[in-house]
Amino acid sequence: MVYCDNPFECVECEGAWTCADVAAISTEVIAYYDTNGDATVNPEDDIEYDHYEILVEYCDYNNDGTVEPCEVFDCVVVVEN
Repeated sequence: MVYCDNPFECVECEGAWTCADVAAISTEVIAYYDTNGDATVNPEDDIEYDHYEILVEYCDYNNDGTVEPCEVFDCVVVVEN
């Protein structure tokens, strides 16, 4: 499970994702796309290039071409807020 600091307040209303939901979604994204087992998503993974481009565009906050678990977590939190 991905454990990251959440820079946003967790929304607590019906239908909203909880912080645990965001962590689970983040873990699933990394597990699905990280095919080489390095706990990141990068060009070395067996990922369709258009999916990689989308992840990098929206989630690669430090612009290093690699999407790390906490970047996915932050990205998912932004989508929910």
